[in-house]
Amino acid sequence: MVLGASNRPGRFSFLAMGMLYDHGYDVIAVGKKADSSGTFPIQEHIPEEQGLYAVTIYLRPENQHIYADALLRLKPEKVIFNPGTENPELQRRLRENGIRVVIACTLVMLETGGF
Repeated sequence: MVLGASNRPGRFSFLAMGMLYDHGYDVIAVGKKADSSGTFPIQEHIPEEQGLYAVTIYLRPENQHIYADALLRLKPEKVIFNPGTENPELQRRLRENGIRVVIACTLVMLETGGF
């Protein structure tokens, strides 16, 4: 799942969605506003389904709080904080709930096989 998704081609979240898809991952896009105009429909809320492999965050820390509880309920295997999204408080809460925290660039991870 991409949190902070955008259908604007210049955004890193947009590039990540395409690369995730190209690497064989199902992409769930969540953003501030619903948008069905692009390749990946963006929904406003984190889905309730559990068992997701990873959530990659493209939101500044001050915009993450509205998604924190839903992320904890989702229980993905890992949450990736891309550059500029690091959030020590949310990272602590995720770790306390057994969710692996990764501070890295999703695009680089995909390119180097480290995703």
